[in-house]
Amino acid sequence: DLGKVQANVADEARTQRAMIHLLMGDVSDARPLADGIELSRHQDARSRAMMTAVIGEAWARSGQAKKALDTLSIIDPEDPEYDALKPQLYRAFAYAYAHSNDLKGMKRCVRRLADIDLRLLGGFMAKRHKLARLALATGRMAISGNSSA
Repeated sequence: DLGKVQANVADEARTQRAMIHLLMGDVSDARPLADGIELSRHQDARSRAMMTAVIGEAWARSGQAKKALDTLSIIDPEDPEYDALKPQLYRAFAYAYAHSNDLKGMKRCVRRLADIDLRLLGGFMAKRHKLARLALATGRMAISGNSSA
C-alpha cells in the first residue's frame, strides 16, 4: 500500500511500476500510477527527469499527447546531466509527437534513439503503430549507412 510510505518514496515506486507496465504495453495500468506522481516533491533533477519521461509517455499513449508534450518540454534530453536518461526521454518524446501527429518531431526522436543504440527501436516493432514503420526504416538506413531519411 503506497499510502503508508513517504510520498516521495511512493512516487518512485509508482514510477518504476508505471515504467514496467509501459514496457509491457499495459498503458491502462500505467496511467493511474503516472497520475499519482507529484513531480514537485522531488528535488533531484535526474529523478525528476525520469519521472517526467514516464508520466509523459503514459499520458501520450493514453490520449493526452498535448499534456505530455507540455510536461516533457521542461526537460532537455541533450542536457549532459541527463545522458543516462536520453533513451527514456527520447522514447517518451517519440510517443508524444506520434500521438499528436507531429511526424517531424517523431522522426527526430526515433533517429536520436537509433543514434544511441539501434536496439532501442525494437520496443516499437511489436506495436501496430506508426512508430513501428519509422523505427524499421530508421534501423535499415542506419545499418546501410544512409542517414538521409
